[in-house]
Amino acid sequence: MSVTAVLFAAEGSSAGIFNDKAVRDFLLVLVSFAAIVIGCVIITSAKKARTHEVMQTGLHVIVGFLIVAAGAGTFGIVAFGDKVLTALGLS
Repeated sequence: MSVTAVLFAAEGSSAGIFNDKAVRDFLLVLVSFAAIVIGCVIITSAKKARTHEVMQTGLHVIVGFLIVAAGAGTFGIVAFGDKVLTALGLS
């Protein structure tokens, strides 16, 4: 199954051209990967700080990890959200 087959709505449906849930999930995955990349860039730029800027370096690493965690969490929700909600009995 290709990406285009998933993103486009089934023939004969009145939902329009695109499958809304698939497009939403695809865009969330792109945003989560962007957040992970931005977090990694922040973490690697923190290593370039001078040694007397320890607090600023630590803050950069913490912020970078938080952004990476948010991106990974978003990706996890997109990938496994329906299964987790079903297992918890919330959907």
